[in-house]
Amino acid sequence: MHKQLLHHIYFWLSLMLLIAPPLAGNAFAQQDAEAERTAAQKKQVEVRLAYEREELARLDERNRMLQDTLAKTRNDLRHTSGHLDVSAVSLQNSAVKLDEQVESIRLELQGNEARSRALSDVIEQQSKRALARAEKDPVAIELQKLVDLRSVAADRVQAAYKAGAAPTAEVDAAAAALAEAKVRLAERRQTLGAQVGADALAVWNRELLDLTVTNAQQSAKLMFLESKRDKLLQCLPMLDELSRTEDEFKRVHAQLLDKRARVELLELEDRELTNSGK
Repeated sequence: MHKQLLHHIYFWLSLMLLIAPPLAGNAFAQQDAEAERTAAQKKQVEVRLAYEREELARLDERNRMLQDTLAKTRNDLRHTSGHLDVSAVSLQNSAVKLDEQVESIRLELQGNEARSRALSDVIEQQSKRALARAEKDPVAIELQKLVDLRSVAADRVQAAYKAGAAPTAEVDAAAAALAEAKVRLAERRQTLGAQVGADALAVWNRELLDLTVTNAQQSAKLMFLESKRDKLLQCLPMLDELSRTEDEFKRVHAQLLDKRARVELLELEDRELTNSGK
């Protein structure tokens, strides 16, 4: 009985020794195959990661260049336009507003100039009418004769005074008489002028003067607004460039963010493969 038990133990030990080496060999072979697959996958990931990093660096450089271009273009627009907000919408709205202001001032100037011409014509006609009436007025005619006579007398006395033949008192008297005649003539003409609308002439002359001042102010304002509008027109090509650059920047920036996400995923995959190969 004892011998039979030993025989069975010996049999099973022999069988286990025959089976164990092939099983161990298969396990080592599987481990080697898995390590080779992991190494191949890691190599592929490293190649892809290197390429994606190069693309990321290229996009990052392009992104910085576009940022610099946008900053320069905006600064140029601010300098040229005189506006802090240099967005296309803001500058276009400003240009439209300036056009409206320029057109309004031009219309006002045209109206003022037309009224100035009309006032000048009316004033000239009234002045001629008043002068014509004064020339036909008997009293004014006689007063003009008196002025002419006293002017001749004053010249004669002045000549005699220079020759030493007349005293100073006669010169002064002759000058006073001439001044009195001129005053009387001016008063008569003023009276005649009042009869043909002198008050209206004074009002028209005052209005014409006001219009002249207003037109000068509006002309200066018009020049200033036109200058600002011209500067904005100079900005139009830069606005087109700014719009194109902004569109390209948005596209490149989106690609840059996508590329960064891809690189991060590949880096994560590479770390996982590295850890699994240890």
